[in-house]
Amino acid sequence: MHEPKYLLGLIGYPLAHSFSKRHFTALFEQAARTDIKYEFFPLREIGEFPALLRAHPNLVGLNVTIPHKRAIIPYLNQLDPIARRAGAVNTLVIRGDQRTGYNTDVTAFRESLATLLRRHNRPPENEKAIILGTGGAAQAVRVALEDIGIGYRFVSRRGDKAHLTYPAFKALPPDAYTLIINATPLGTFPNTDTCPDIAYEKLTPAHIAYDLVYNPPDTLFLRKAKKAGCILKNGAEMLALQAESALRIWELNIPIMPRILPLKTNEKITTRHAVPRVDFDNTELAFAYKSDAELKATDRVFRLMSKPTLVRLGSKIAPAALRWHLPFIKPFIRKTIYQQFCGGTTLLNSLPVIQKLAQYRVMTILDYSSEGNDEPAELNKTMNEIVRAIEFAKDYPSVPIVSVKLSGLAPNILLTKLLDEKKTLSKKDLSEYREFLKRVDNICHVAQSREVTVFFDAEESWLQDAIDHVVMIMMRRYNKSKAVVFNTYQMYRKDRLAVLMRDHETAEKDGFILGVKTVRGAYMDQERERARRLGLPDPIHPTKEATDKSYNLAIKFCLDHIDRIALCNATHNEASCRLHIEYLQKKNIPPDHPNQMFAQLYGMSDHLTFNLAHAGYPAAKYLPYGPIEEVIPYLIRRAEENTSITGEVTRERSYVLRELKRRGIKTV
Repeated sequence: MHEPKYLLGLIGYPLAHSFSKRHFTALFEQAARTDIKYEFFPLREIGEFPALLRAHPNLVGLNVTIPHKRAIIPYLNQLDPIARRAGAVNTLVIRGDQRTGYNTDVTAFRESLATLLRRHNRPPENEKAIILGTGGAAQAVRVALEDIGIGYRFVSRRGDKAHLTYPAFKALPPDAYTLIINATPLGTFPNTDTCPDIAYEKLTPAHIAYDLVYNPPDTLFLRKAKKAGCILKNGAEMLALQAESALRIWELNIPIMPRILPLKTNEKITTRHAVPRVDFDNTELAFAYKSDAELKATDRVFRLMSKPTLVRLGSKIAPAALRWHLPFIKPFIRKTIYQQFCGGTTLLNSLPVIQKLAQYRVMTILDYSSEGNDEPAELNKTMNEIVRAIEFAKDYPSVPIVSVKLSGLAPNILLTKLLDEKKTLSKKDLSEYREFLKRVDNICHVAQSREVTVFFDAEESWLQDAIDHVVMIMMRRYNKSKAVVFNTYQMYRKDRLAVLMRDHETAEKDGFILGVKTVRGAYMDQERERARRLGLPDPIHPTKEATDKSYNLAIKFCLDHIDRIALCNATHNEASCRLHIEYLQKKNIPPDHPNQMFAQLYGMSDHLTFNLAHAGYPAAKYLPYGPIEEVIPYLIRRAEENTSITGEVTRERSYVLRELKRRGIKTV
């Protein structure tokens, strides 16, 4: 058979019910494009996908259907924001080694449902939806409902706090819902005698029954709903709309594609950006990625960290014991605090953790946690490791960010002298400064070219002015069209809110986007001790309430200027997360806006990260990696900070204990 120059197609299993081949073939024949062909590629297992690509190097685009809409994601280099939010893909663009995933089900269902509601004069805010199923199609429905502003509940065979079981749904009174959406494949040809097991006898003319299945057009689900007088809708219109959207994506992103579709001139659907609901108390979602054994190990770590005396003693003994190569210390650290807070000793060793996080829509921020010395060879080694992390990140859509500690790229004495008007820089200092800038610029240049973001960490106040100076130089250079470079603002410092506002003014004046990561802070004890010793004013807010106020004002300020500020709300504080969510709603900012995200440290605050990600918010874990000997300072800080912050370990452990109890696991 003659192989076409350009190949498109559909992957999934089975494919006998699909109309895609007939639809797209007719369009290409109409456009007289004999060099483009559309084929079915029935894949039982997604593991067959790489072989498909090798067998067809002329493949430029694909549609994706059941059961691979979610399973395809690890094989992609990049996700469109809507696909990332849905956690499912139904359209691919393939350009060489670059594979980008999109989700046109979301926009198609949203447009179809909005039209149906307008036709029957039903305001979206009055609707209460039930989504039957939890797969890729159901997730697309979820995102569309959130955009329109309709509340929803999932129904699944295995219910939990977030999902109803089918028996539980049957028991609900009919006025508890107005819209039932079948997002399961039940009833699809050739299995036309099946349908979801719901209480059809409770349905009334006030209900809408929407079936995503389109073949056959009158499914058993719809026939039963019709007997109750429901408003009916099958998946044919949604299918046509998503196919049209897929074609538009191909037209825009594949140079060889014909321009078949005219530009739309009709009015777009007006929707408000509904803010998804987040239940931070849902421990099943928070710890779904942990096995029973892993969860019990987490409990043991937090139980050890709840003992301040033990933590203080271990912090002093562990570094020396590692230097002395005591046989028991490294295995103990590896099985406890290292396993809890680190990904692995190398990038490749960290990959299983990265992939596991990605399964739950959680992104990874790579953090090379080695804290080297001031020798040029060590500084260059750190730079090279960061560049390797960026090169690694470019191949994984769930790893969009690499974290950098600038004190690992310059002699610390240089950072203290750099902006001190009382100190004159020597020729050696100037030479070291130039080398420092080269290292930082190299990192930012590689990051921009690989479409990876760089977060520069905050450090002690006596180093921070120099760090701010250098990071602003990089922002001017690399943040012209999008935020590649971020600075970190420790909001427990009294001056940081003013500095943030000043930096925004500078960014406005100089025409670049300000990258902002907000944290409360990590050096309080050192800062206060130094201020006391040198007779300086305490740079830290006097109370936690003052810090919280400063932090939350910073969040609001950034979201007020989201067109010119990119924000990462890096906090373990639930109230600040809630404020962020509520402010998105107030400002009508979509949850998947590219200039806002959340982040927490790996091993902490899973109730925040995983519930945010599940609801569709961009959420990430800081994932430190590196040899145990090199990351021990980081691990000691984690233990000391959790112990010193009142109630921190207790709070973390309370969620773990709650989930262990829910699973029926006894604890000590």
